[in-house]
Amino acid sequence: MEPHTFHAVRAMEQGTAVWCSADYGLFSLKPHLSLKESFWDENACAAMQRYYIIDAATGEVSRYGQTINAYDDDCYRQLLVDAGFEDVIISPSMGEDEGTEDLIIITATRPS
Repeated sequence: MEPHTFHAVRAMEQGTAVWCSADYGLFSLKPHLSLKESFWDENACAAMQRYYIIDAATGEVSRYGQTINAYDDDCYRQLLVDAGFEDVIISPSMGEDEGTEDLIIITATRPS
């Protein structure tokens, strides 16, 4: 696996709303405006993002959401052990691209 670090998920909460316009995108194949809001839920240790997509022709608003849980190394290790994996090894990402410092590599084996 190559999940995000706890710090990277925590940083996803930007605290400001972001507007943009596009001819098409993930949420609509037609011209639209989008508003992205980001929040951090301290109790759930999760970054939450809400997207409001406004169709440029009709003004119709569609709402989408995303929640990304943040785990530290011990939590990742325990999740895998609880799922029956052994020999859990956590290492820095091997990628050289920008943003890979926010990722870790987790390997584990499952007994036969």
